[in-house]
Amino acid sequence: MGMRLLVVGAGETALQMAAHIRNGGGHATVLTPTPPEAVAASPVRSTQVKVWRTRGQERSLGFDLWPEAPQIRGIWCQAVEQGRVLFEWRGTLTNPAVSVNQPDRFAAWLGILDDRGVRIHAETRQPITAAYVDRLAQDHDLVVITTSPKDSDLAELFPADPAFPALPPARQLLAVYLDGVEPTPGNYVQLALLPEGEILLIPAYFGDRTTSEGRTCHVVLMEARPGTALDTFRDVKDPAARSELLLRLLREFAPSVAARCGRATLADARGTLAGAVTPVVRQPVSHLPLSGRPVASLGDLAIRMDPLAAQGANSHSDGAAIFARRALAHSGPFDEAFLTACSDEWRQQRAYPASRLTSLLLEPPPPVRQLLAEAAGQPELADTIVRLFETPWALEQLLSAPVG
Repeated sequence: MGMRLLVVGAGETALQMAAHIRNGGGHATVLTPTPPEAVAASPVRSTQVKVWRTRGQERSLGFDLWPEAPQIRGIWCQAVEQGRVLFEWRGTLTNPAVSVNQPDRFAAWLGILDDRGVRIHAETRQPITAAYVDRLAQDHDLVVITTSPKDSDLAELFPADPAFPALPPARQLLAVYLDGVEPTPGNYVQLALLPEGEILLIPAYFGDRTTSEGRTCHVVLMEARPGTALDTFRDVKDPAARSELLLRLLREFAPSVAARCGRATLADARGTLAGAVTPVVRQPVSHLPLSGRPVASLGDLAIRMDPLAAQGANSHSDGAAIFARRALAHSGPFDEAFLTACSDEWRQQRAYPASRLTSLLLEPPPPVRQLLAEAAGQPELADTIVRLFETPWALEQLLSAPVG
């Protein structure tokens, strides 16, 4: 019959895990509060940049559907203060990355999963609570929770891990998808490091597999240190007003980025996002309230991090692959020991290194600031730094190497 997965959520982790299980001969149910037909029309959720490693996972699932998306070759980094460039360098990725907006990706993936016999359970009549999941769990072998929807108590199943201190958001975020931006040479991400935060200009794609209305564009992500002059967009809700404000802030704080946006216009009314990410690391395993069944946390529910280092979506793809590989090879009960072993592999090998890289870029200590500055005169060092986005677990090796 094959093992039976119940996964709560319909994002990066949940959909890929369901696909892995189904491709491996198992059965999967995706439990989500959002009907599939509403996903593509929803606002953008992130600035997701998928590196070659996790793109390979998508290719193996038949999920890499946008070959026309801009191939991101590297990062063009500039340290900017009061509009003046202090240093700059370019580093290349080992293989290209891509950024395709998530609502279109997830809508297409849901359609593929439905075609393959995955059950898409869109619960719109009542909150998806722990008790509700408990009832559905009776017909499944493995339960994984990747999100806590509105009015749900699922997050309460997984308290914050006391080994990781509770921290406020490091940045206030504004992301706007734009048409009419002049591409950077080689389709590099342009990264401006400012005293007030960071600004990224990312080649991207709005893709719709069903209507073929996809197109290349760019997304600007502003990461403002709270309380600085860049932190001025918290109360702006209208997409057009957000776009207008973003372009004005570019001219003031990052003229070299603004120069590429002289003819930029808002790409889509869905294409803006503002807010903040409160970092969290939750306990990996809990138990459902009625049956006592063990369940695992994964994805953003388990570990949430700021998007500056583009690690969230990639780490969550890795988590889906690791859990699915272990589940398909497992012949015993899907008990607490099994879930803990899966979580340990994902966290130690992928999620924790990704979170540490993100933290060091948000608040770089002196050795990291020195490495970033020295990369301006050392192309090999620049490449090494950029490739940490592909392999964040190589960070400690770089930091332990002699400087200079």
